[in-house]
Amino acid sequence: MREVRKADEYRINELGGDLARRIGLCAKRMESEDYSAEKIFQPEEYKWHGDWEGRALLAMSSLKNFSGSGGANYDPCWKQLDTALNDQGYFGPVIDPENVNEQQFAGNSWYLRALCVEYENRPRPDILEKMKKATENLYIRNKEIFSEYPVRETGENETNYAAGVLTRRVGHWTLSSDVGCVYIALDGLSHAYKILQAKELEETIRLLIARFSATDLSGRSFQTHAFLSGIRGLIRFSEIAADEEIFELARKYFDYYTQTSINYIYDNYGVLNYPSGSEGCAVVDEAMLCAAFYKRTKDEKYLALYRKIYVNAIRVNQRHNGGMGCNVAVGTGDINYVASVPEFTEAVWCCSMRACEGMVDFARNLYCVEGDTVRVMLPNDNTSTFFEGDVRIEEKTDYPYDGYTVFRVTECRRPFRLNISFLDSYEIVRETEGDEITVRRPCTIVVRHFGKARVRTAGGKRGYEYGDMVLGESIGEKEKNYVFDNRKLQPLVHVDAIDMEDLPAFRQKVLF
Repeated sequence: MREVRKADEYRINELGGDLARRIGLCAKRMESEDYSAEKIFQPEEYKWHGDWEGRALLAMSSLKNFSGSGGANYDPCWKQLDTALNDQGYFGPVIDPENVNEQQFAGNSWYLRALCVEYENRPRPDILEKMKKATENLYIRNKEIFSEYPVRETGENETNYAAGVLTRRVGHWTLSSDVGCVYIALDGLSHAYKILQAKELEETIRLLIARFSATDLSGRSFQTHAFLSGIRGLIRFSEIAADEEIFELARKYFDYYTQTSINYIYDNYGVLNYPSGSEGCAVVDEAMLCAAFYKRTKDEKYLALYRKIYVNAIRVNQRHNGGMGCNVAVGTGDINYVASVPEFTEAVWCCSMRACEGMVDFARNLYCVEGDTVRVMLPNDNTSTFFEGDVRIEEKTDYPYDGYTVFRVTECRRPFRLNISFLDSYEIVRETEGDEITVRRPCTIVVRHFGKARVRTAGGKRGYEYGDMVLGESIGEKEKNYVFDNRKLQPLVHVDAIDMEDLPAFRQKVLF
């Protein structure tokens, strides 16, 4: 797999290993009939205007930007786009300011994200014009309504489940059972602002942020995916506007999330601070945010969580067909096992599409370049160049298992430091300075890594970790066994190895 666009910090020339396999699964899923132009553009009665359409276009453009191909559905979907928009340039009916539907603002945010990703990599006047038209007519023209968005009490989502249906009217707003979904708009609007730099768009974003910041999180039934998407918008806008106060709000909200809404296997609750089933979209969100917060703050807790999400939550969410779905909340109540939620084994309408941008984001965050230091964020087989081609590294790894990671520095036209502190325990077959190796010439660096065993508790039961891996009951012969308390355990099963028809009945015990 080849990347055709230079990333900010490095360029992947070749990607292999587990991540390349997962991106390949995503690409194959997006080429299916479910994401054809005939399927993604929804009928008028659809209540999430722009959501399915925007997520699909974003997924295809993300894949195209990374690998050079958006798949067979890419061209037909983009070509049909104009026929699906209203006269104002967005999805759904023209907004009635006396009765606005928060799902329409949320859904069209994914459309904005798709336009932004497409434009950043293939700048075209028609894409820019679409972006301007949608932001001006849907969001800027109706910006004052955001100051009236209800800050709601617990109970509006009476099932505490992100069901995605319109519930009741409060003032000018028709509200969704996906509580707080309007804040998804911060993601699309902040991305559009990065490109457009329009003053009125900044004012619109700040009005929505003011409402978001006025929310008391305790006792709310926020949809987790919406909450995290909003945080992503806060981070992006804080960087563009150089507004540290907004960044601190984002950090406060994300830290609240990590303390209240991550389950035993580093998956999530679908509803914020409520032990509900997880959602694949939010798994992608939490990983993207961990990477963003680490790069901004250099706080190691975000980097540690980032790797555990990939090794565990991603491992049990991506399906055999490349899609994603919903899982039970491991460690809550009597749930001591990994399993999918049968009716949402795959969320064709959202999670499977979000997997694409999420997996590509992992690839863009294999490393972090800090000055003259190349920091390994997520070990995975790859060949990459750094410092505008002055350094070339080939990485081959057994991570997250016991074994070796080998770095072959095949080009070194300038000295640099390689930071390899990506596991609890490791030893380096080379002279080092702490966690960093100073490299001045082509060489091979061999890192032996081995995990540290931990015992954790959840729901009154015991569980076990080894390195970054959560362990569960031994299933099959393909994975290495670990023995704790006379129990033979294995890493969590790669769910993408289980046939879709078998997945609803699958269980793996992880708490004892």
